[in-house]
Amino acid sequence: MAEYEQIGSNNPDGMKFGLAATNKLSHFGATPVVQQTKPGTLTGASDSTAVATAVNLLTTALTNLGLVA
Repeated sequence: MAEYEQIGSNNPDGMKFGLAATNKLSHFGATPVVQQTKPGTLTGASDSTAVATAVNLLTTALTNLGLVA
């Protein structure tokens, strides 16, 4: 049977990781980083360059956090 470690205190209000945007966090052995920024809001008929830029920023943020390789 697999053994797992559990993080949590069964608090009904939930749990926080990092109390400020400058606190660093990572997953899966990645180097911890501060809170990542999101791309600007895309409105209406955004051009393909704006969409590509937004997708690239999100991909970079997920990679920096170690959530994707």
